[in-house]
Amino acid sequence: MNKLHHVHSAFATSLLLLGAALLAGCKDKEAEAEQAAAAARAAAAAAMIERYKAQGLAQLERIQRVGDLVREREPLSADSRTLPFENVSFDETADPPPEGAFAEAARMTEEGMQDDSYNQGVTIDAYPFWGLCRAYLTTGKNHVGETPYDAAAVEKALQAFLKLKYVGAARTVELRNPEAEAIGIDFNGGRYRFDLFFYELADPPKYLGGLRVDARNESELKFKYKESSRKEDMERRLVYNLQYRTHAELYRMINERAKGFTMREPKDLGSVEE
Repeated sequence: MNKLHHVHSAFATSLLLLGAALLAGCKDKEAEAEQAAAAARAAAAAAMIERYKAQGLAQLERIQRVGDLVREREPLSADSRTLPFENVSFDETADPPPEGAFAEAARMTEEGMQDDSYNQGVTIDAYPFWGLCRAYLTTGKNHVGETPYDAAAVEKALQAFLKLKYVGAARTVELRNPEAEAIGIDFNGGRYRFDLFFYELADPPKYLGGLRVDARNESELKFKYKESSRKEDMERRLVYNLQYRTHAELYRMINERAKGFTMREPKDLGSVEE
């Protein structure tokens, strides 16, 4: 009986070992299949980048050229009376993608084009519109150094980038950040003044006109805040409102000078006035 028990036990152990081996083999095959699929997706994304590389690099050069031109321009002495943007969209949220984009001139230099950080302050663009595509075209990876695996997403981004025909490049004249401590004493709600130079992304880039935008907060602003975080709440809301006023002034000025011009409406950014 004991002998038979040992035989059964050995047989059961063998079956368990065989099952474990088969399971391990299946898992290895699954892992190999997943790795092969990932490699295929990465290769497809890389091929998509290569497909658009020549055109994309040329577009990057145009943007950098505009940045250089804006850096060398004299300050604006007067706003352009008209802007040649009939039925042109600068709305970054639009689908299909817009023909135009706004950008800080400092982000259009060779050094600035490598800065993919998100700007949380007052700015005309919170994130460089070319950041992801620049990374694709120059490194083959995305803006955080990861290999892309979605060829369709890569193509969509690069096609939108190549569709850009116009850029409004902002060069700061004065930027004063809001100060919450000054409220009710010597109010400093902040001020953002900049020259906005419009260019067509051609070879060479073509200057289309410019505007001097001047935005500031008023001292009549009302706030709701927690007493425990009063200063932080007020400063955050002041920055948010100054950003809103910047876009509102830009929206007003351009729409007075261009027919059918579209951009994201300032109300979408939201005013913090109560």
